[in-house]
Amino acid sequence: MIEKNKTKRKIDSFENLLRQGKYREAIVLGEEIHKAYPEEESVLLMLSWAYYDSGDTQQAIIYLNILLERELLRKVFTSFAFDELVRIYRQEKNFHKLVEICERAVAAQPEDIGLLTELGKAYLQSGQAKKACGIYEKLIGIEKRQSRFLLPMGRSFVCRRVDSGKRKSLSTGQRN
Repeated sequence: MIEKNKTKRKIDSFENLLRQGKYREAIVLGEEIHKAYPEEESVLLMLSWAYYDSGDTQQAIIYLNILLERELLRKVFTSFAFDELVRIYRQEKNFHKLVEICERAVAAQPEDIGLLTELGKAYLQSGQAKKACGIYEKLIGIEKRQSRFLLPMGRSFVCRRVDSGKRKSLSTGQRN
Protein backbone atom coordinates (compact mmCIF):
# COMPACT_ATOMS: atom_id res chain seq x y z
CA MET A 1 0.00 0.00 0.00
CA ILE A 2 1.26 3.47 -0.74
CA GLU A 3 2.05 5.18 2.56
CA LYS A 4 4.63 7.85 1.89
CA ASN A 5 3.54 11.51 1.72
CA LYS A 6 5.79 12.09 -1.28
CA THR A 7 4.11 9.31 -3.22
CA LYS A 8 0.67 10.53 -2.15
CA ARG A 9 1.56 13.95 -3.57
CA LYS A 10 2.68 12.28 -6.81
CA ILE A 11 -0.63 10.43 -7.09
CA ASP A 12 -2.51 13.67 -6.42
CA SER A 13 -0.43 15.36 -9.15
CA PHE A 14 -1.18 12.42 -11.46
CA GLU A 15 -4.91 12.83 -10.84
CA ASN A 16 -4.72 16.59 -11.39
CA LEU A 17 -2.92 16.13 -14.71
CA LEU A 18 -5.64 13.71 -15.80
CA ARG A 19 -8.38 16.19 -14.85
CA GLN A 20 -6.61 18.92 -16.80
CA GLY A 21 -6.40 16.72 -19.89
CA LYS A 22 -2.58 16.62 -19.81
CA TYR A 23 -2.48 12.96 -20.65
CA ARG A 24 1.13 12.62 -21.83
CA GLU A 25 2.46 14.27 -18.67
CA ALA A 26 0.09 12.16 -16.58
CA ILE A 27 1.28 8.98 -18.31
CA VAL A 28 4.95 9.75 -17.58
CA LEU A 29 4.19 10.38 -13.91
CA GLY A 30 1.82 7.41 -13.68
CA GLU A 31 4.41 5.05 -15.20
CA GLU A 32 6.96 6.29 -12.66
CA ILE A 33 4.56 5.60 -9.79
CA HIS A 34 3.58 2.23 -11.25
CA LYS A 35 7.21 1.18 -11.59
CA ALA A 36 7.78 1.96 -7.90
CA TYR A 37 4.49 0.42 -6.72
CA PRO A 38 3.33 -2.21 -9.27
CA GLU A 39 0.78 -3.65 -6.81
CA GLU A 40 -1.09 -0.34 -6.54
CA GLU A 41 -4.26 -0.95 -8.55
CA SER A 42 -5.59 2.60 -8.40
CA VAL A 43 -2.51 3.73 -10.36
CA LEU A 44 -3.08 0.99 -12.96
CA LEU A 45 -6.68 2.09 -13.38
CA MET A 46 -5.72 5.75 -13.73
CA LEU A 47 -2.98 4.82 -16.21
CA SER A 48 -5.50 2.91 -18.29
CA TRP A 49 -7.77 5.97 -18.34
CA ALA A 50 -4.84 8.24 -19.27
CA TYR A 51 -3.85 5.99 -22.16
CA TYR A 52 -7.45 5.63 -23.33
CA ASP A 53 -8.13 9.37 -23.17
CA SER A 54 -4.86 10.07 -25.01
CA GLY A 55 -6.00 7.80 -27.84
CA ASP A 56 -3.83 4.78 -27.02
CA THR A 57 -6.62 2.25 -26.53
CA GLN A 58 -4.30 -0.74 -26.90
CA GLN A 59 -2.11 0.30 -23.97
CA ALA A 60 -5.24 1.03 -21.92
CA ILE A 61 -6.46 -2.49 -22.66
CA ILE A 62 -3.11 -3.96 -21.55
CA TYR A 63 -3.39 -2.28 -18.14
CA LEU A 64 -7.07 -3.13 -17.81
CA ASN A 65 -6.29 -6.79 -18.51
CA ILE A 66 -3.66 -6.75 -15.74
CA LEU A 67 -6.33 -5.41 -13.40
CA LEU A 68 -8.91 -7.89 -14.65
CA GLU A 69 -6.59 -10.81 -13.89
CA ARG A 70 -6.26 -9.53 -10.33
CA GLU A 71 -10.03 -9.03 -10.02
CA LEU A 72 -10.73 -12.57 -11.18
CA LEU A 73 -8.60 -13.99 -8.38
CA ARG A 74 -10.70 -12.37 -5.63
CA LYS A 75 -13.73 -13.89 -3.98
CA VAL A 76 -15.47 -10.51 -4.16
CA PHE A 77 -15.41 -9.42 -7.79
CA THR A 78 -14.98 -5.63 -8.00
CA SER A 79 -15.31 -5.47 -11.81
CA PHE A 80 -13.69 -2.06 -12.36
CA ALA A 81 -11.42 -3.35 -15.13
CA PHE A 82 -14.10 -5.72 -16.40
CA ASP A 83 -16.63 -2.89 -16.81
CA GLU A 84 -14.09 -0.71 -18.63
CA LEU A 85 -13.08 -3.52 -20.98
CA VAL A 86 -16.72 -4.35 -21.73
CA ARG A 87 -17.35 -0.68 -22.56
CA ILE A 88 -14.28 -0.44 -24.82
CA TYR A 89 -14.95 -3.70 -26.67
CA ARG A 90 -18.59 -2.80 -27.25
CA GLN A 91 -17.62 0.66 -28.44
CA GLU A 92 -15.08 -0.84 -30.85
CA LYS A 93 -17.54 -3.59 -31.83
CA ASN A 94 -14.87 -6.14 -30.95
CA PHE A 95 -17.36 -8.83 -30.01
CA HIS A 96 -14.82 -11.66 -30.10
CA LYS A 97 -12.81 -10.01 -27.31
CA LEU A 98 -16.02 -9.05 -25.50
CA VAL A 99 -17.14 -12.67 -25.39
CA GLU A 100 -13.66 -13.76 -24.33
CA ILE A 101 -13.50 -11.50 -21.25
CA CYS A 102 -17.11 -12.24 -20.31
CA GLU A 103 -16.43 -15.98 -20.47
CA ARG A 104 -13.30 -15.54 -18.32
CA ALA A 105 -15.23 -13.54 -15.75
CA VAL A 106 -18.09 -16.07 -15.62
CA ALA A 107 -15.58 -18.91 -15.29
CA ALA A 108 -14.23 -17.18 -12.18
CA GLN A 109 -17.65 -16.21 -10.79
CA PRO A 110 -20.14 -18.71 -12.32
CA GLU A 111 -23.19 -17.64 -10.28
CA ASP A 112 -22.77 -13.87 -10.65
CA ILE A 113 -26.00 -12.55 -12.19
CA GLY A 114 -24.38 -9.39 -13.58
CA LEU A 115 -21.56 -11.27 -15.26
CA LEU A 116 -23.92 -13.88 -16.70
CA THR A 117 -26.14 -11.09 -18.04
CA GLU A 118 -23.13 -9.45 -19.73
CA LEU A 119 -22.13 -12.80 -21.22
CA GLY A 120 -25.64 -13.33 -22.59
CA LYS A 121 -25.57 -9.88 -24.21
CA ALA A 122 -22.08 -10.52 -25.58
CA TYR A 123 -23.19 -13.80 -27.13
CA LEU A 124 -26.14 -12.05 -28.78
CA GLN A 125 -23.96 -9.25 -30.10
CA SER A 126 -21.46 -11.73 -31.50
CA GLY A 127 -24.16 -13.74 -33.26
CA GLN A 128 -23.99 -16.73 -30.90
CA ALA A 129 -27.70 -16.93 -30.19
CA LYS A 130 -27.67 -20.57 -29.09
CA LYS A 131 -25.10 -19.83 -26.38
CA ALA A 132 -27.07 -16.73 -25.36
CA CYS A 133 -30.16 -18.90 -24.89
CA GLY A 134 -28.21 -21.21 -22.62
CA ILE A 135 -27.07 -18.29 -20.50
CA TYR A 136 -30.58 -16.84 -20.21
CA GLU A 137 -31.95 -20.26 -19.30
CA LYS A 138 -29.34 -20.45 -16.53
CA LEU A 139 -30.27 -16.95 -15.34
CA ILE A 140 -33.95 -17.85 -15.22
CA GLY A 141 -33.01 -20.97 -13.24
CA ILE A 142 -31.07 -18.87 -10.74
CA GLU A 143 -33.56 -16.02 -10.54
CA LYS A 144 -36.88 -17.81 -10.97
CA ARG A 145 -38.98 -14.81 -10.00
CA GLN A 146 -37.14 -12.35 -12.24
CA SER A 147 -38.91 -11.79 -15.52
CA ARG A 148 -36.18 -9.40 -16.76
CA PHE A 149 -34.38 -12.29 -18.47
CA LEU A 150 -37.35 -13.43 -20.52
CA LEU A 151 -37.10 -10.68 -23.16
CA PRO A 152 -33.40 -11.24 -23.89
CA MET A 153 -34.04 -14.97 -23.96
CA GLY A 154 -36.84 -14.40 -26.46
CA ARG A 155 -34.48 -12.33 -28.60
CA SER A 156 -32.00 -15.20 -28.44
CA PHE A 157 -34.63 -17.65 -29.69
CA VAL A 158 -35.56 -15.30 -32.54
CA CYS A 159 -31.89 -14.89 -33.48
CA ARG A 160 -31.40 -18.65 -33.40
CA ARG A 161 -34.35 -19.08 -35.70
CA VAL A 162 -33.03 -16.45 -38.10
CA ASP A 163 -29.51 -17.88 -37.92
CA SER A 164 -30.68 -21.39 -38.71
CA GLY A 165 -31.92 -20.45 -42.16
CA LYS A 166 -35.47 -19.46 -41.32
CA ARG A 167 -34.86 -15.81 -42.29
CA LYS A 168 -37.20 -15.99 -45.30
CA SER A 169 -40.14 -17.47 -43.40
CA LEU A 170 -39.76 -14.91 -40.59
CA SER A 171 -39.60 -11.95 -42.98
CA THR A 172 -42.67 -13.10 -44.96
CA GLY A 173 -44.67 -14.07 -41.91
CA GLN A 174 -44.88 -17.76 -42.87
CA ARG A 175 -44.91 -20.38 -40.14
CA ASN A 176 -42.91 -23.58 -40.21
